[in-house]
Amino acid sequence: MHGTVHPKEMEELAVPHCSAIVEANASVVQSALRVGREGVCERDQAIRKAVHGLVLELMVYTVKKGLNSRLNEATQLCIEECALAFSEELGDCSEFKSVGALEAFCGIAHRAASRILVGDRLCRDSSFKAASYSYFSGHGITGGILLYLPLGPLRNVLATPLSYFQRVRQRRVLSIVADEFQRRISSNVVSNVDAIDWTLDMLKEVPGKPEEPLPLFQMSHEVVHILGASHAPVGMAITQLMWHMILRPADLAALRTEAEDAVAKVGFTERMVEFLPLQDSFIQETNRLYPNNLVSVQRVITGEPFVFQDGLKLPAGTRLAFPTGPHLRDPDVFDNPNEFDGYRFVKLTEDGVKRWAASHAHQHNLVFGYGNHVCPGRFFAVRLIKVIFTKLIMEYDILSDWKGGGVPPSFHVEGSIFPHTRARILLRKRV
Repeated sequence: MHGTVHPKEMEELAVPHCSAIVEANASVVQSALRVGREGVCERDQAIRKAVHGLVLELMVYTVKKGLNSRLNEATQLCIEECALAFSEELGDCSEFKSVGALEAFCGIAHRAASRILVGDRLCRDSSFKAASYSYFSGHGITGGILLYLPLGPLRNVLATPLSYFQRVRQRRVLSIVADEFQRRISSNVVSNVDAIDWTLDMLKEVPGKPEEPLPLFQMSHEVVHILGASHAPVGMAITQLMWHMILRPADLAALRTEAEDAVAKVGFTERMVEFLPLQDSFIQETNRLYPNNLVSVQRVITGEPFVFQDGLKLPAGTRLAFPTGPHLRDPDVFDNPNEFDGYRFVKLTEDGVKRWAASHAHQHNLVFGYGNHVCPGRFFAVRLIKVIFTKLIMEYDILSDWKGGGVPPSFHVEGSIFPHTRARILLRKRV
């Protein structure tokens, strides 16, 4: 029905996209700041592709209508995939074994998220794993070279060849996913619980001519983009949380007890995540101290000047953003804001209101964005953290193999926080 897609076609389609043009508003600290269509960030500006005459927003559709409506089923599949991922990523841990913390947890998160995004066949395929790892790590390598080496006037000269190598990595992983799209279309395989099928299901709702070719690389790019946006933050959050638990054995024991009680009640199933309020608080506290971005909701005024309701006028070209990092450490909102307190949000939810849940976005939790621009995948992300962290603390003894003592220092890159990349831990299977 559709012609074979060749890697050459990717040159026109493999460009960064985001989900949608800003349509309404965003709120900051006191819900006073509102940004409309004119306040569109260059980095987040949507690149929309017309398919069969209709503009589609693939990424948002995939997450909202595909993933979020199947959270329970997706969580259960992640639990099953984690059993394989732990074995492959950690290997034999009958005795204490030293592993790179960030690498291991990002690897497990990548495998589990891949199960939901590209299906069981690709998530266990060594070629896909190698290609996607190379592509995602290439972002950091390329950016690090251009940002931090003292290249001077050579920076712009080197940017072109370096970006070429990254595009080669991109072609490789997108070709694999595009082939899987084509295989599903050609063989009419049984429906899977993954983003590839959800995207194809969406196309069934679009009127058009069957002979028109599908933009397979466009769709593949959206799926790969979601994978990158989902597995890395999950792996980093688990890494940061784990380091604090190593230093707080009493807190780790409390989390283990909660997890064991939850599993005893409903089994190691998707329902388990509903019975982990203490872990939820620890996750939110980790995100509070180590948000993925210290500055979020970045926007630039384009076209005409933007006028706020109070009369404040911002000329075209003005850049604005929300100071997420400082806001999450606001002493007027949080007691001892620079200290890690895993029980912080348990105490704040004693009134029974879930507004402090880790996945709940509000004016004092901008980790996932806010308003119309809140991350639609936050529910899955928090569930995936719970699944992986629960399995980790229930099945493994954990010690530090970091010679520096304490929590290994994080490092900042262009407003983003990353755990120490070389810090190692000791893991041993619990008896």
